[in-house]
Amino acid sequence: MASERLSAFRSLLVGIGASLIGATAIIFSVVMLAVQLNFARIPFGLFRRLSSDVPLLASFAATFIFGVVIGLCALLPDETWIAPAVIVSSWCMLAALALFFIAYKRALDLISPAKQMQIVLHKADRSMRRWEKRADRFAPFLENRPTPGVNRDIARASFFQLHPEWESDVREASSHMLAFARRYAEQGEYDVSAIALNGLVRINGRYISTRGDTFFASNPFFTNPLTTEALISDTLEKLRRLAMSAQGRSDEEQFIQVMSTLASLCGTYTHIDYGRKFNVELRHSQLAASYLTGVVEGAPRTFGPDVLMEGVRLLGQCALVLVQARRALGVITIAKSISTVALLGLVKPGHEPITSTAVQQLANLAFSMLRSEERDINFPSKEVSSSIRTIAHAVLLTADKPLASQHSAHLKPYYALTDYGTFGDGLRKLINAVIERPAVDDDAKRILDHLSAWSDGIHEGEKQLLLAAVNKQSFLALDLINWICHITKVLVVASTAPAASDHDRTELIRNAKRLIYVLDWLPDEKEVVAFVENFQFIEQLFEVTLEMHGKGEDEIAEAARYVLFRWSLKAGKYQTGWGSLARALTALCVLAVWKEGSGWVTWLKNEFTIRLPGRSIDEEIRKRAADDLREIAKNPSNDRYGLGSVGYHMSRVDRGRFAECMNAVADLLDPEAA
Repeated sequence: MASERLSAFRSLLVGIGASLIGATAIIFSVVMLAVQLNFARIPFGLFRRLSSDVPLLASFAATFIFGVVIGLCALLPDETWIAPAVIVSSWCMLAALALFFIAYKRALDLISPAKQMQIVLHKADRSMRRWEKRADRFAPFLENRPTPGVNRDIARASFFQLHPEWESDVREASSHMLAFARRYAEQGEYDVSAIALNGLVRINGRYISTRGDTFFASNPFFTNPLTTEALISDTLEKLRRLAMSAQGRSDEEQFIQVMSTLASLCGTYTHIDYGRKFNVELRHSQLAASYLTGVVEGAPRTFGPDVLMEGVRLLGQCALVLVQARRALGVITIAKSISTVALLGLVKPGHEPITSTAVQQLANLAFSMLRSEERDINFPSKEVSSSIRTIAHAVLLTADKPLASQHSAHLKPYYALTDYGTFGDGLRKLINAVIERPAVDDDAKRILDHLSAWSDGIHEGEKQLLLAAVNKQSFLALDLINWICHITKVLVVASTAPAASDHDRTELIRNAKRLIYVLDWLPDEKEVVAFVENFQFIEQLFEVTLEMHGKGEDEIAEAARYVLFRWSLKAGKYQTGWGSLARALTALCVLAVWKEGSGWVTWLKNEFTIRLPGRSIDEEIRKRAADDLREIAKNPSNDRYGLGSVGYHMSRVDRGRFAECMNAVADLLDPEAA
């Protein structure tokens, strides 16, 4: 009986071992077939790497061995070996089941695109770490001759030059990532393609870290072969081709992903150290930005406004990156590209939001340059302002709507003052923060210097734009008038900051004065006068003059007063229904008597005496205005003239001096009644 039980036990072990070997073969075949079918979608080089995965093959080999071990346990010589055979067989079966599960999980990982890309990234990172350690070990044995004025690791650069094959794994990983991105995008799996392109950015970042201080700045006088970076150029070129491929099949999602990748690389390349503290060129960041510029400018041939708006936002993002990295000169080309794309929104129906988005990006860029840590932003700042005005002039060539002005809507991010986040709103907050800084604050000094450079000559461009808006009778003229008055006050406030140097104070006051004088260029025509009077132009000039007069900024106050006086003679000779002559002279009289002893009353009488005869104001208009002035002087609380803010401040001045000034001006208008 014992021999029979031993024989049955041996048969059982043989059956289990044979079954395990057979199951191993079947499962191995099925799993490898499934894995290799999924591998058909990946690059050939990666197919060979993953289809011969060592952990997966080792698990099946171990399972096969466990089956053989169970079969060998059937060779036990007598009953005393049954217990050890049972223990060994049990452990082998449990281990085989565990290995089946591990192989299954490993197979799932291998066919997962995310895991595949993780394996690729891990291999590239491991390769770069290995070469980094080799460079650290062997670079000290190479001759390291320091170059005056250039802080570069020459020995490390020499090591990499002597071993060009060190980039092979990095290049292979980059190619695999781009292949993943294209293949899965063609299948509509954009989440996978996004992971691949993000991996490409990570590879470039790790490559820059590995290279360290071995990047060299270009020299305009001679060619340096060490400035060439084949890997970066190859990456950008392949991304351009991927964008063209996406455009060829009208794949909006992948096209946007490629643009986002180029923008990310632009930021990544700013971490490259070229060995210069000043005049950093950021050559590769600008190269990535130029590639993005070309991709965005080519997008209108295929894609709609959504893609272009995203492209414009990414261009603005690249420009901000360059400004923050102290390379403001690099934004000039980007700003021009943004303005070029913005014009498309004006000529192509349904693309209007592109223009507003472009102006928003340029407004953000203009504001960012005022806070830049770079010392000289004069030229790029003027170019950005010029790009905004180019868009504005193009906007004025389109039709406008009186109630919902499209012109104002397009240019709101830069010229509007009532909305949060506009250029004017940000500038006001910035200057309010600057004037609270102490005189020794370097950041405040730099911002004031940038503001002085930005405002220098701005009056000329705004004058041309205002005249174009007025002639077009666009409601953008209202925004421009408000903006000019607002910026004038901001410049004056900035000039009072403790950190402002004497030169900055002089420049800011001069620029503010030139800017407020822009309003004096409004044409002396009835249509223009009637149109501008709709915007409470007299009240706006009055408020600027009063505020500057109250703060003791006499130079700006007198300039604004002069513009208001000139406007009273321009608008006063026309019957527009606004009573412009009486309203303007009332405002001037309030200003004249605001401060006792200011001498403004005498100035007003003298100027009016000199200028009035040269103006062909109709006798009836003069008499009516004189009667209105006398009536207002007699009963200043009567608001039937709709004086607005002028009427409010009229109640705060000395009534006797005010009435005397008003009657004197009325007598000059109508000597007979006097």
